[in-house]
Amino acid sequence: MLLGYGPLVAAGVALLLLLVAVSYRQVVLAYPQGGGGYAVARDHLGVAPSAIAAAALFAAYVLTVAVSASASAHALSSMFHALAPFRVELTLLLISVITLVNLRSARVSANLFALPTYLFLFCICTLLGLGLFHWLSGNIEPTLPTRGVARFSSPFTLLLLAHAFSMGCSALTGGETICDAVPAFHSPAPRNAARTLLTVALMLGIMMVGMTLLAYVYGVTSQERTSFETLSSRLARAVFGDSSPLYYAMQLSTTLILALAANTAYTDVPRLLSFLAADGLAAIDGLTRFKGMLLLGFASAALVFVYEAREQLLLPLFAIGMFLFLTLLQCAVARRSWHLRPAGWRAIVLCSVVGASVTGAVLVVLLAMRLTFDVGVMVALIPLAALALLSNRPRARC
Repeated sequence: MLLGYGPLVAAGVALLLLLVAVSYRQVVLAYPQGGGGYAVARDHLGVAPSAIAAAALFAAYVLTVAVSASASAHALSSMFHALAPFRVELTLLLISVITLVNLRSARVSANLFALPTYLFLFCICTLLGLGLFHWLSGNIEPTLPTRGVARFSSPFTLLLLAHAFSMGCSALTGGETICDAVPAFHSPAPRNAARTLLTVALMLGIMMVGMTLLAYVYGVTSQERTSFETLSSRLARAVFGDSSPLYYAMQLSTTLILALAANTAYTDVPRLLSFLAADGLAAIDGLTRFKGMLLLGFASAALVFVYEAREQLLLPLFAIGMFLFLTLLQCAVARRSWHLRPAGWRAIVLCSVVGASVTGAVLVVLLAMRLTFDVGVMVALIPLAALALLSNRPRARC
């Protein structure tokens, strides 16, 4: 039973999250005008690797919409079980609404974005605090005895743990959004963006470790209850109770926060296209923003339809693009720090090299375990997209 190693896997993901945050912090400080991982890869790895990074990032954006929208609908159907048969329709409807809102250039108030975020943080903190209190006060007993835990002596067990690690690393996606949005922060923008990045990474790490620990303590597994209910919903029911208002607040805030996560890709894709156009890797005109959003919406909707809005099947595809991009990003940051020698450059190089090694290794493990037709198509599309970008620039400085 691999759930016994869940807290250790979560702790490893949290550590990697902090390592990636260190690399992203250097990108934020070095590129206050935005550009993120693409810009640092272009300047310190060359045009060809940066084109691969851009293609992998766009693939990750498409999967971000598909996974986040599917997970949002899943959270909603976990709260209202009657909606479970309509998860695909709910997901497609959500993607359509988000796409149309962005195509119409609708500007949503920052307070509207902040409200579900604060509600989600309140619910998560209450869940962790109440769950840990019950555990430490002896009101519950651990339900997963050590005799049922798989041993590390099995190579197959190690592969499964590495695969679980790769799935948990989906929390690493927020750094690029902050890097691209540095100009939107209050002055001094780079410093405020860097602080925000580290704060978000720390909070995500704490939440991930805490919820995984509670899932272990409460014995929440994928075999319990109904197959269409999320693990977070089962954990919230176990801690709050089935009919508690806190349970419904938790599920509602989770549904909204995942929808907002899908929406971030629609703001990041136009920025990525503008950076590519500035480097001559993409043609841009007055309709480029709309074309990019339409492509993002149609591609994510197609994936949702094919995979029936099952985010667990979409996550491996997402991880391929994201881990490839993160590996290139951290290699670029390590090379930049090695040549420029900024303050604390040795620690930066060490963190970036370790982070790149881990993300690269996880990518290899993921490909080894999930080398199916759809994964093969994903692997082939990224270099083909990069070649298409490079073909637009005859004077590319490779």
